Amino acid sequence: LYQADARQIPIPDQSVHCAVTSPPYFGLRVYRSDSDAMIGLEETVQGWIDSMLEVMAEVGRVLRDDGVLWVNLGDSYGEAGQLLMIPARFALAMQDAGWILRSDVIWAKKSCMPESLNGTRWERCRVKVGAKVNAGKQATNPASYDTQSGGVDIAEWADCPGCPKCADTDGLVLRSGSWRCTSSHEHIFQFVKGMGYYSDGEAVKTESNANRRNVWNDISPEPYGGEHYATFPSDLPRLCIQASTSVVGVC
Repeated sequence: LYQADARQIPIPDQSVHCAVTSPPYFGLRVYRSDSDAMIGLEETVQGWIDSMLEVMAEVGRVLRDDGVLWVNLGDSYGEAGQLLMIPARFALAMQDAGWILRSDVIWAKKSCMPESLNGTRWERCRVKVGAKVNAGKQATNPASYDTQSGGVDIAEWADCPGCPKCADTDGLVLRSGSWRCTSSHEHIFQFVKGMGYYSDGEAVKTESNANRRNVWNDISPEPYGGEHYATFPSDLPRLCIQASTSVVGVC
Protein backbone atom coordinates (compact mmCIF):
# COMPACT_ATOMS: atom_id res chain seq x y z
CA LEU A 1 0.00 0.00 0.00
CA TYR A 2 1.47 3.30 -1.13
CA GLN A 3 0.11 6.64 0.01
CA ALA A 4 1.45 9.43 -2.15
CA ASP A 5 0.54 12.23 -4.54
CA ALA A 6 -0.92 10.59 -7.66
CA ARG A 7 1.24 12.92 -9.76
CA GLN A 8 4.37 11.32 -8.29
CA ILE A 9 3.58 7.62 -7.90
CA PRO A 10 6.46 5.73 -6.17
CA ILE A 11 6.16 2.71 -8.50
CA PRO A 12 8.54 1.67 -11.33
CA ASP A 13 7.73 2.22 -14.99
CA GLN A 14 5.39 -0.30 -16.64
CA SER A 15 4.90 -2.38 -13.50
CA VAL A 16 1.11 -2.16 -13.04
CA HIS A 17 -1.45 -4.34 -14.82
CA CYS A 18 -4.64 -2.50 -13.89
CA ALA A 19 -5.56 0.88 -12.43
CA VAL A 20 -9.03 1.72 -11.10
CA THR A 21 -9.88 5.16 -9.79
CA SER A 22 -12.73 7.51 -8.98
CA PRO A 23 -10.94 10.86 -8.78
CA PRO A 24 -12.27 14.01 -7.09
CA TYR A 25 -15.10 15.39 -9.20
CA PHE A 26 -15.02 19.01 -10.30
CA GLY A 27 -16.40 21.52 -7.82
CA LEU A 28 -18.19 19.09 -5.51
CA ARG A 29 -16.18 18.43 -2.36
CA VAL A 30 -13.37 19.90 -0.25
CA TYR A 31 -11.12 17.01 0.74
CA ARG A 32 -8.29 18.99 2.35
CA SER A 33 -8.70 22.73 2.64
CA ASP A 34 -5.08 23.10 3.79
CA SER A 35 -3.61 21.56 0.64
CA ASP A 36 -2.65 23.52 -2.47
CA ALA A 37 -2.35 20.21 -4.33
CA MET A 38 -6.01 19.32 -3.88
CA ILE A 39 -7.81 18.29 -7.06
CA GLY A 40 -11.44 19.25 -7.65
CA LEU A 41 -11.56 22.93 -6.71
CA GLU A 42 -9.82 24.40 -9.73
CA GLU A 43 -11.30 27.68 -10.94
CA THR A 44 -12.30 26.27 -14.33
CA VAL A 45 -13.25 22.96 -15.90
CA GLN A 46 -10.14 23.17 -18.06
CA GLY A 47 -8.03 23.61 -14.93
CA TRP A 48 -9.52 20.39 -13.52
CA ILE A 49 -8.89 18.55 -16.80
CA ASP A 50 -5.29 19.76 -16.81
CA SER A 51 -4.84 18.40 -13.27
CA MET A 52 -6.38 15.08 -14.29
CA LEU A 53 -4.19 14.78 -17.38
CA GLU A 54 -1.15 15.32 -15.17
CA VAL A 55 -2.29 12.44 -12.97
CA MET A 56 -3.10 10.21 -15.93
CA ALA A 57 0.30 10.81 -17.49
CA GLU A 58 1.84 9.36 -14.32
CA VAL A 59 -0.64 6.47 -14.38
CA GLY A 60 0.39 5.83 -17.98
CA ARG A 61 4.03 5.71 -16.91
CA VAL A 62 3.50 2.96 -14.34
CA LEU A 63 0.91 1.05 -16.40
CA ARG A 64 2.20 -1.77 -18.57
CA ASP A 65 1.66 -1.58 -22.32
CA ASP A 66 -0.91 -4.38 -21.94
CA GLY A 67 -2.52 -2.77 -18.88
CA VAL A 68 -5.98 -1.26 -18.49
CA LEU A 69 -7.14 1.95 -16.81
CA TRP A 70 -10.69 2.35 -15.48
CA VAL A 71 -11.94 5.81 -14.48
CA ASN A 72 -15.28 6.33 -12.70
CA LEU A 73 -16.65 9.87 -13.17
CA GLY A 74 -19.83 11.76 -12.42
CA ASP A 75 -20.93 15.10 -13.79
CA SER A 76 -21.20 18.54 -12.19
CA TYR A 77 -23.37 21.62 -12.56
CA GLY A 78 -21.93 25.08 -13.12
CA GLU A 79 -23.31 28.59 -13.15
CA ALA A 80 -26.94 29.15 -14.17
CA GLY A 81 -27.68 25.46 -13.64
CA GLN A 82 -25.59 24.39 -16.63
CA LEU A 83 -24.67 20.69 -16.84
CA LEU A 84 -20.95 20.77 -17.56
CA MET A 85 -20.54 17.42 -19.37
CA ILE A 86 -17.39 16.72 -17.35
CA PRO A 87 -17.10 13.00 -18.24
CA ALA A 88 -17.33 13.71 -21.99
CA ARG A 89 -14.77 16.52 -21.79
CA PHE A 90 -12.38 14.30 -19.82
CA ALA A 91 -12.75 11.37 -22.23
CA LEU A 92 -12.04 13.56 -25.26
CA ALA A 93 -9.02 15.10 -23.53
CA MET A 94 -7.68 11.62 -22.76
CA GLN A 95 -8.06 10.61 -26.41
CA ASP A 96 -6.18 13.73 -27.46
CA ALA A 97 -3.44 12.73 -25.00
CA GLY A 98 -3.01 9.40 -26.79
CA TRP A 99 -5.17 7.04 -24.75
CA ILE A 100 -7.54 4.61 -26.48
CA LEU A 101 -11.09 4.75 -25.12
CA ARG A 102 -12.42 1.21 -25.44
CA SER A 103 -15.71 1.52 -23.58
CA ASP A 104 -17.99 4.06 -21.95
CA VAL A 105 -19.79 2.04 -19.29
CA ILE A 106 -22.89 3.46 -17.65
CA TRP A 107 -23.17 2.65 -13.95
CA ALA A 108 -26.94 2.69 -13.35
CA LYS A 109 -27.19 3.28 -9.62
CA LYS A 110 -29.71 1.35 -7.57
CA SER A 111 -29.52 4.08 -4.95
CA CYS A 112 -28.67 7.69 -5.78
CA MET A 113 -28.09 10.90 -3.87
CA PRO A 114 -31.33 12.72 -2.93
CA GLU A 115 -31.82 16.04 -4.70
CA SER A 116 -34.33 18.84 -4.28
CA LEU A 117 -35.82 19.18 -7.75
CA ASN A 118 -39.26 20.72 -7.45
CA GLY A 119 -40.67 22.15 -10.63
CA THR A 120 -43.31 24.79 -11.14
CA ARG A 121 -46.29 23.75 -9.01
CA TRP A 122 -49.37 24.99 -7.17
CA GLU A 123 -49.05 24.81 -3.39
CA ARG A 124 -51.37 25.72 -0.56
CA CYS A 125 -50.29 29.02 0.93
CA ARG A 126 -49.11 28.68 4.54
CA VAL A 127 -48.27 31.18 7.27
CA LYS A 128 -45.98 30.84 10.26
CA VAL A 129 -48.03 30.73 13.45
CA GLY A 130 -45.40 29.89 16.07
CA ALA A 131 -42.54 27.64 17.03
CA LYS A 132 -41.95 24.70 19.30
CA VAL A 133 -38.82 23.10 20.69
CA ASN A 134 -37.86 19.57 19.74
CA ALA A 135 -35.30 18.43 22.30
CA GLY A 136 -34.51 15.26 20.41
CA LYS A 137 -33.52 16.90 17.14
CA GLN A 138 -29.95 17.86 16.35
CA ALA A 139 -29.48 21.42 15.14
CA THR A 140 -28.11 21.78 11.63
CA ASN A 141 -28.29 25.56 11.99
CA PRO A 142 -26.73 26.86 15.24
CA ALA A 143 -29.08 29.87 15.18
CA SER A 144 -32.07 27.55 15.70
CA TYR A 145 -30.68 26.00 18.89
CA ASP A 146 -32.49 26.93 22.11
CA THR A 147 -29.86 27.14 24.87
CA GLN A 148 -32.39 27.08 27.71
CA SER A 149 -34.40 24.06 26.63
CA GLY A 150 -31.51 22.19 24.99
CA GLY A 151 -33.45 21.59 21.79
CA VAL A 152 -34.14 23.02 18.36
CA ASP A 153 -36.68 25.70 17.48
CA ILE A 154 -39.00 24.27 14.79
CA ALA A 155 -41.42 26.60 13.04
CA GLU A 156 -45.13 25.78 13.11
CA TRP A 157 -47.18 26.52 10.02
CA ALA A 158 -50.88 26.67 9.22
CA ASP A 159 -52.92 27.08 6.06
CA CYS A 160 -53.38 30.69 5.10
CA PRO A 161 -56.61 32.02 6.65
CA GLY A 162 -57.26 34.03 3.52
CA CYS A 163 -55.57 37.00 1.90
CA PRO A 164 -55.73 38.90 -1.39
CA LYS A 165 -52.70 37.02 -2.71
CA CYS A 166 -54.54 33.71 -3.02
CA ALA A 167 -58.18 34.70 -2.68
CA ASP A 168 -58.96 33.86 -6.32
CA THR A 169 -57.09 30.54 -6.31
CA ASP A 170 -58.73 28.77 -3.38
CA GLY A 171 -55.72 29.33 -1.11
CA LEU A 172 -53.16 28.12 -3.65
CA VAL A 173 -50.07 29.98 -4.83
CA LEU A 174 -47.91 29.22 -7.87
CA ARG A 175 -44.33 28.36 -6.89
CA SER A 176 -41.56 28.53 -9.46
CA GLY A 177 -39.00 25.76 -9.80
CA SER A 178 -36.37 24.27 -12.09
CA TRP A 179 -37.24 20.59 -12.30
CA ARG A 180 -35.00 18.01 -13.95
CA CYS A 181 -34.53 14.25 -13.68
CA THR A 182 -32.73 12.96 -10.61
CA SER A 183 -29.14 12.01 -11.44
CA SER A 184 -28.81 8.24 -11.09
CA HIS A 185 -25.86 7.22 -13.25
CA GLU A 186 -22.14 7.74 -13.61
CA HIS A 187 -19.59 6.84 -16.27
CA ILE A 188 -16.89 4.18 -16.04
CA PHE A 189 -14.35 4.69 -18.83
CA GLN A 190 -12.11 1.86 -19.99
CA PHE A 191 -8.82 3.23 -21.35
CA VAL A 192 -5.89 1.28 -22.80
CA LYS A 193 -2.49 2.19 -24.21
CA GLY A 194 -2.75 -0.15 -27.20
CA MET A 195 -4.91 -2.90 -28.65
CA GLY A 196 -2.71 -5.65 -27.20
CA TYR A 197 -4.16 -5.16 -23.69
CA TYR A 198 -5.07 -8.06 -21.39
CA SER A 199 -8.80 -8.75 -21.09
CA ASP A 200 -10.82 -11.55 -19.51
CA GLY A 201 -14.45 -11.26 -20.56
CA GLU A 202 -15.22 -14.71 -19.15
CA ALA A 203 -14.51 -13.48 -15.62
CA VAL A 204 -17.27 -10.89 -15.70
CA LYS A 205 -20.05 -12.56 -17.67
CA THR A 206 -23.62 -12.02 -16.53
CA GLU A 207 -25.69 -14.59 -14.64
CA SER A 208 -27.14 -15.72 -17.97
CA ASN A 209 -23.59 -16.36 -19.26
CA ALA A 210 -23.81 -13.43 -21.69
CA ASN A 211 -21.05 -10.97 -22.43
CA ARG A 212 -21.29 -8.07 -19.98
CA ARG A 213 -23.17 -5.08 -21.41
CA ASN A 214 -21.96 -1.51 -21.07
CA VAL A 215 -24.79 -0.65 -18.67
CA TRP A 216 -23.99 -2.02 -15.21
CA ASN A 217 -27.16 -2.20 -13.13
CA ASP A 218 -26.17 -5.11 -10.90
CA ILE A 219 -23.93 -3.19 -8.48
CA SER A 220 -25.52 -2.98 -5.06
CA PRO A 221 -24.84 -0.03 -2.70
CA GLU A 222 -22.93 -0.63 0.51
CA PRO A 223 -22.99 1.20 3.86
CA TYR A 224 -19.95 3.24 4.80
CA GLY A 225 -19.24 4.62 8.26
CA GLY A 226 -16.70 7.25 7.28
CA GLU A 227 -17.14 10.91 6.39
CA HIS A 228 -17.17 10.40 2.62
CA TYR A 229 -20.77 10.44 1.36
CA ALA A 230 -20.21 8.88 -2.09
CA THR A 231 -17.82 5.95 -1.91
CA PHE A 232 -18.24 3.51 -4.76
CA PRO A 233 -19.35 -0.06 -3.90
CA SER A 234 -16.65 -2.73 -3.87
CA ASP A 235 -18.34 -4.56 -6.77
CA LEU A 236 -17.39 -1.70 -9.09
CA PRO A 237 -13.59 -2.02 -8.80
CA ARG A 238 -13.95 -5.79 -8.44
CA LEU A 239 -15.48 -6.10 -11.91
CA CYS A 240 -12.81 -3.84 -13.41
CA ILE A 241 -10.00 -5.80 -11.78
CA GLN A 242 -11.44 -9.20 -12.74
CA ALA A 243 -11.76 -8.13 -16.37
CA SER A 244 -8.22 -6.76 -16.55
CA THR A 245 -6.03 -9.13 -14.54
CA SER A 246 -5.37 -12.86 -14.46
CA VAL A 247 -6.56 -14.83 -11.45
CA VAL A 248 -3.63 -17.24 -11.86
CA GLY A 249 -0.97 -14.56 -11.95
CA VAL A 250 1.56 -13.58 -14.60
CA CYS A 251 4.20 -15.68 -16.37
